Amino acid sequence: MTKVTVHVLSTCIPDENEPCLPSVFGTLAEAETQFAEFMRSEWEHNAPDDGDGKPPFPDDPNEAHDKMSENNPDWGRYEISTHRVDVPIVGKMLAMLDRIHSALDTSTPETLAGNTAILFDEIGCLIAEAKGEYNPDDPATDVKTQNGTAFKYEELKEAFGFRVGQFVTMTCISKGEDHEGTEHTVAPGGKGKIDRIERLPAPQGINITVVIETGKFDADGDMLYIVNSFDEEDGHPTAFFH
Repeated sequence: MTKVTVHVLSTCIPDENEPCLPSVFGTLAEAETQFAEFMRSEWEHNAPDDGDGKPPFPDDPNEAHDKMSENNPDWGRYEISTHRVDVPIVGKMLAMLDRIHSALDTSTPETLAGNTAILFDEIGCLIAEAKGEYNPDDPATDVKTQNGTAFKYEELKEAFGFRVGQFVTMTCISKGEDHEGTEHTVAPGGKGKIDRIERLPAPQGINITVVIETGKFDADGDMLYIVNSFDEEDGHPTAFFH
């Protein structure tokens, strides 16, 4: 079960003064829009007569509500209340679909890519939650998303006989930019150090990140480095370093 916020628009039975005919909305704006529509409809039949006929509908629907309530104590009043409720995951999925539709409907060409990426991340976590692989209320659950797919992220201390912090010798050509943005190509035989080992979703699998010496130095005399990553889709790590 997942807690979500809902907004309930209801009226009441004048004699009993109890809420009835509730309508549930996912956002306050939706509830307020429906409230305004109800007030316009009620105004047609219950607007107070000021002696010159029915006055025009006020700009503020709350003002219309108060005038009709003052004019007729037996008139059924309306209210919007906010609640935190438990709903099955399917309810959360429907809310997600509604946000996706809204984002795609309102995005401009400039914002579409960013909005889509955010939504894909949310979708991935939602799918993992539905499968029981992710608990959003548990900060210890480390779930990441990649291309809209959620997966359990795990950093490893060692894999394939290699460990984090181990110095290695590259057996392949290494290419990359240093921290200043300069491109370097390092021939086989370059020296490297394993910086991180992590488990990624298939087909990548275990990914090993290596920091590699370029053999060149910056203006302060410090070694320049590039970073290369190798995962199981690329091949066995021994094809790239030992």
